[in-house]
Amino acid sequence: MHIAHHLEAAEGFCRFRSPEVTSLVEVVAAMTHAIAFCRCKNIPNLLVDLTALSPSISPTVLDRFLIAEECAREARGSVIVAVVARPEHIGAGKFGIKVAADFGLTANIFDAESDALDWLLAQGKTQTAGTPPSQ
Repeated sequence: MHIAHHLEAAEGFCRFRSPEVTSLVEVVAAMTHAIAFCRCKNIPNLLVDLTALSPSISPTVLDRFLIAEECAREARGSVIVAVVARPEHIGAGKFGIKVAADFGLTANIFDAESDALDWLLAQGKTQTAGTPPSQ
């Protein structure tokens, strides 16, 4: 997957719309490439749209931990990430988001793009990357 085909620059943030993929490995690779792109281009806010993700993909608790760790490592404290996902892909209690914060990634997950974008743009005004998110 060529990441540039799925990135869109907008006012104050970059949007990554993941194409429909059938592998969790592909999803994580795409997300981390989008985060790295933003970090390298000094774009502090990233909106990740995973709503096209196949419903058959169901991350385990361990998967969520490892995804959060990988995304935090790639962000290096310089990218704030808002994720839009189907409700069935959002873990109970937002475990992955809590893990991400423990690794220094400011992130949150939503089931509506408008909520994710509102949160993301508010974060950019009230904090810097790498600080815990407000709920």
